[in-house]
Amino acid sequence: MVIGMPTAHAGTGLSPEWDRWFDEAFTDLISSDDDLVRAEFDALVGASRGYPPSPPVPPAPAVASDHPEPEGGP
Repeated sequence: MVIGMPTAHAGTGLSPEWDRWFDEAFTDLISSDDDLVRAEFDALVGASRGYPPSPPVPPAPAVASDHPEPEGGP
């Protein structure tokens, strides 16, 4: 169960307001891709167990067309 959204802390030293904006923007950027977050999480968990993570699920096969293109082009 996740209590709240984790936030990265850059600590740029420019100003507290700028750091807060940068931290929020960076967190939004890296957490906006669910597949990336899942892959990174799986890699971290796999590394902590001492064996590699499972390979990614292959993409779904392409749907066959009702009208195949003739061989050799037009």
